[in-house]
Amino acid sequence: MKKIKVAQYEYKNEFGSITLKNLQVFLDPEDVKKYNSGVDLEKLDYGLSAETIRNAEEKLAIEFFKEKYGPVVDRVYQLNINELEAIQRRLDLNNVEFAKVLGVNKGSYSNILKRGKLLHSTALFAMDKLGRELLEPGAAKRSIGESVPFKAVSERVKKEIKDTFCRLTKQRTKKKKLPR
Repeated sequence: MKKIKVAQYEYKNEFGSITLKNLQVFLDPEDVKKYNSGVDLEKLDYGLSAETIRNAEEKLAIEFFKEKYGPVVDRVYQLNINELEAIQRRLDLNNVEFAKVLGVNKGSYSNILKRGKLLHSTALFAMDKLGRELLEPGAAKRSIGESVPFKAVSERVKKEIKDTFCRLTKQRTKKKKLPR
């Protein structure tokens, strides 16, 4: 495998897409020649480093949470099944564990997946667990009794997630002020 530098690369997952700049991509020597002759990278067999994937996944999860948390809480936006499954994968939980985290039994969770419709409370729990996971990686597994080592989270990420939780709380309390 040979490393080449790509000026722009669009990384996609269930949470959305992000453009990565000046990215190192791994290609076979034959594919490097094809790439240099103008063949689109998507048509070649290439690889990304685990760190690049982890960082991109983290950024997309944070942006998804910041964008969707408030609308879900306010019942303006309803999560779809793909987004719910993306949250489950981000939390690194199987169906039974995710059902426990959501506070439903595994049969109910299977029915949610089959029907394709979520209750508001299920979507709310899922978004809350995603936010808590972004603040404290491993929180979802610890909530069901698993022993998971604590990982440090950057102050920037903590601030973004806490601001999202707090901004919503401030907006809701402003709306609920009683007249004097």
